[in-house]
Amino acid sequence: MFIKSYEALRNHIYSNRTIETLIQFEYSAFEEATVPICTFALKNSKQEKKGCYLRLTDFRGGMEVQRQKTLEAISNHDCGFYFEAS
Repeated sequence: MFIKSYEALRNHIYSNRTIETLIQFEYSAFEEATVPICTFALKNSKQEKKGCYLRLTDFRGGMEVQRQKTLEAISNHDCGFYFEAS
């Protein structure tokens, strides 16, 4: 998401696709590796609609904690780590 060498790809996605959802996980979400992780779903066309974004980087404890926080955000959009934006 942040590496300079992927800036052209990010611009292409932003200009030509629609981000439906994006989740930024905590670095240790996968027990086997400590790396920056995100997952996303794209629509293969550009639409003017809001996507939903979850920022789970503050919640340590592995994938189970990330799963619980994802479910919390889905049921409570005012949780503080759920965002919608065009």
